[in-house]
Amino acid sequence: MSSVKVNVVTRASKLALAQTNLCLNKLSSDRDIQFEIFKQITAGDIRSMENKIQFDKANFVEDIEESLLLGKADIAIHSLKDMPAQQNKDLQIIALIKHQHTNDLLIFPEKETKELKPNFLVGTSSLRRKYQCMHFLNHNNLANINGNIDTRLNKLEQKEFQAIILAQAGIDRLNKKVNSIALDESTFLPATGQGVIAIQCRREDKKIEGLCLKIANKSDITAMELERRIIIGLEADCNSAIGIKYVQLPTEQRLKVQVLSKNHYIELDEVNDNNNAEKFIELSLEKLLKMGAHKLLHEDH
Repeated sequence: MSSVKVNVVTRASKLALAQTNLCLNKLSSDRDIQFEIFKQITAGDIRSMENKIQFDKANFVEDIEESLLLGKADIAIHSLKDMPAQQNKDLQIIALIKHQHTNDLLIFPEKETKELKPNFLVGTSSLRRKYQCMHFLNHNNLANINGNIDTRLNKLEQKEFQAIILAQAGIDRLNKKVNSIALDESTFLPATGQGVIAIQCRREDKKIEGLCLKIANKSDITAMELERRIIIGLEADCNSAIGIKYVQLPTEQRLKVQVLSKNHYIELDEVNDNNNAEKFIELSLEKLLKMGAHKLLHEDH
């Protein structure tokens, strides 16, 4: 069988490259594929290097998608949670690679006691994580932190913070050993797409669709689309203080949604025992709207 050449675009961070290599190893495990990786410095990377905290996470995605649309790349590798819920009509997410852990970690400096004291400064730039700390850890001493994982861990060791919060999936994929407590997902509900790698290509690109067929899982794509319907219905985005987890089980579907503001939060925890998942999501969204989720989500903006 002749070798297939595939051009791949991704961000230039260590985590992005680790995730890209993970994807490419899965794609080429039993085939001769020559991958050429193009490292894209995105507008989001530039804003992060400029120490800007509040910007649209789509800035990490748009430049990469442009490379796909212009034909400079065949495949793009993203962190799913950075991607807008409304996808470009000319592109598609063809496969997802999940991590076994979607939870957050509360990380302390090496050799320090794993105990969150009231005076500890906790670093996170995620609005969701900040409000979860306030409501579920009764901790309000919070500050923004930016940079990649190594930068944030260095700031922690240099005592700029006494603790920081990061996703376990990123820590694991970089093989980092950290002094941490796993935050319980029953309260610290993760962002939609947390820990998930997305493989994106042009719509109707049969060559790439064929290459990705072996790792594509239709149920994973469906779960992603259903969670995104909640995001779209509430007019939320990647920066919103919202956690979502949809799980498809053999005999039922489960959905948990958490919408937070500085002073209040609401939760929806639903189980559906029939096969109509789309109707289940539609009814769940209606319940969230009646509970005031849209108003709550936007009251701090």
